[in-house]
Formats: sequence, C-alpha cells, structure tokens
Amino acid sequence: MTQIIPTAEPFFFPGSKDVGCLLTHGFTGAPKEMRWMGEYLHREHGFTILGVRLAGHATQPEDMLRSNYTDWLLSVEDGFNLLSGAAKSIYLMGLSMGGILSLTQAARLPVKAWSPCPRRTNCRMTRA
Repeated sequence: MTQIIPTAEPFFFPGSKDVGCLLTHGFTGAPKEMRWMGEYLHREHGFTILGVRLAGHATQPEDMLRSNYTDWLLSVEDGFNLLSGAAKSIYLMGLSMGGILSLTQAARLPVKAWSPCPRRTNCRMTRA
C-alpha cells in the first residue's frame, strides 16, 4: 500500500449541519493546499469542511501515472458523498484543476443547491 506524504492527508472539520464545503486541490498538489481555506471557513463561519485527496496525488510519482481525470472526478464524487452525510447544502471549491473538477461534478451530482467556487491567484490588470 502506498503511503501518503506526511502533512498531505485529507482533512475533515465537523461543524454546521446546514453548510458543508468540499475543497479540492490542484494537479500534482495535495489537500494541504486547501487546508488554510478550510480552517478559515470552519473557524469564521462554522461550516463543515472536507478536503479531499485526488487519486494518485500526494504519494509517489508512479501513482500519478496510473491515474487520470476519471479517477479524479470519482475522488470528488466520493468526497461529496461523504460530506452529504454531514451537511445539507454542499459548496464545491477547488484550486486550479480542482476548480474544474468541482465545476464538472457540480453539473453532474444530485444536489439541491450548489455554488462552485473555482479559485485562482489574483491578478492585476494594468493599462498599456
């Protein structure tokens, strides 16, 4: 069995039974990329938080080679199903590829209300 890299484990913060947030990291990343956001949402708003680990990530490069987008979509779906047992409304949030996976699954999953929040770095537009 492949070991997860220390500090790269999935995380769960139980909170509100009304609102749950599913946080998905980006390509070649790990759940720790989203942990600060999860801690903030849990601390400041009391939401139930689940940070998933995408299949093949946060272990060894060979594991990444054996996984693809269908495995990653299933990782998000599994996380959604787990979080559905803890909260009524689920918000899907992701960083980079995690945002795309969240958007894709938001269109597929049987949710009552959803609000995908793809996250990217801030950029500043300047005049030429």
